Amino acid sequence: MVFITEIYKVKHFQNNLEKKKLLRSGPFADPFIIAKAMIEKATIVTMEKFTRNGVRIPYLYRHFKIAFLNLEGFLNIENWVLKIHDHDGPPTECAAHGGL
Repeated sequence: MVFITEIYKVKHFQNNLEKKKLLRSGPFADPFIIAKAMIEKATIVTMEKFTRNGVRIPYLYRHFKIAFLNLEGFLNIENWVLKIHDHDGPPTECAAHGGL
């Protein structure tokens, strides 16, 4: 919880505290994901895009210098191969970076 406090010491990140989520007790994982990655020196995998003056995960990981990847980057690093099966023929291998 100490690192969560560090996140919200940055005034800009206080905008991440959406009133609707707080009032409805909605899902609010971003600061916990960032804190876990920081403590464990882990890499975050996200499809969220960096936007100027944003307050979501991409802005947080850049600010706190946490490693990150998008899903395609993760699949490439892990050397995963996707197999697409057409019911009329054999499965086709598709490298993660090759698209679907």
